[in-house]
Amino acid sequence: MANSTFDNFTTTTATTLFANATSPRVPIRTRLLFGPEQIGWMIIGIPTIITNAILLGLIIFTNDLKKATNSFMASMSAVGILWGALYILPRWSFINFLRSDWLFCSLLPQIGIFLTIIINLHLCLISIDKYIAIIYPFEYLRWASPLSISIAIIGVWILPLVVALIPQMTFRQLNSKTCFVINQKELDAEKNYMIAVFSILFFIPIGCMLLAYGHIFIVANKQLKLDMDQDVSSNKRAVVMNIKAARYLSVIVGVFIVTWLPYVCFFFSIFLLPRRELLATFITLRYIAFCYPMINPILYGYFHYDTRKGFIRCIGYSRFNRVQPFPSGSVSNSRYASQGKVRWV
Repeated sequence: MANSTFDNFTTTTATTLFANATSPRVPIRTRLLFGPEQIGWMIIGIPTIITNAILLGLIIFTNDLKKATNSFMASMSAVGILWGALYILPRWSFINFLRSDWLFCSLLPQIGIFLTIIINLHLCLISIDKYIAIIYPFEYLRWASPLSISIAIIGVWILPLVVALIPQMTFRQLNSKTCFVINQKELDAEKNYMIAVFSILFFIPIGCMLLAYGHIFIVANKQLKLDMDQDVSSNKRAVVMNIKAARYLSVIVGVFIVTWLPYVCFFFSIFLLPRRELLATFITLRYIAFCYPMINPILYGYFHYDTRKGFIRCIGYSRFNRVQPFPSGSVSNSRYASQGKVRWV
């Protein structure tokens, strides 16, 4: 019986990435409706919704944050709200949702995949945006229009949606009134789908982020050294701002990599070499990874000057008048800096 349970666990994780998914072998009624595990997920899910809703509200209603470049974080906050409301709580805390709606139950694993990919692509898009802004500031002034940013955000939403729906359109079509998350007759297709999706849309974007920030730091430090040798104070100040902006954003991306990469790598190790003793470690890494959407708004609010200022003012602390040590901006182009696009202090 134990071997059968573990075989079901490895099959499920190998085809859906998320353990404990409902499958034809494990009826939903065998799971506790509410217990310590569900309470733990509720502790993650509810704060995820709250922190992202606060950041989204600040960006929408605070004048200092109504800038095109903040649209990336507004969109990512919307993803965080959906992550908590449509995935964490219904799938891991409120199990009765799975029992009451066969369609929602069948789509939940794909909702998780969709939101995971879209978070990753948002961070990749933010990294590319910062890379172009710092390395090619004059070109960025032409590129970073509200229209182009809107198109980029729409693309980042549509691509994961199409990818997430591929199983339902091909080898895992919906079965009326049955919670159907794995096609046991098409296990090769299930495995190939998961390998392709997370190899292309998870690991490659992470590689792009690392290359982007690595190049930013190399170029910025070379420029700073050159300006120090030539004693060009204005360029020196701009380069310092560039390094600070990239450093803080790299922290946000770095936290994502630290929380998610071990989980995904561990999943693939289970996929390649199933071992029963790895189950507890896998579950622990899943908790850590799924906390990231809750942490991300906190990190952004802490490092982003205007967001921090807007939040403190919203809670009634009117004495927030600390002078920013560097002028607004994130690139070495003076025209861009004068527009107050970004403040990282």
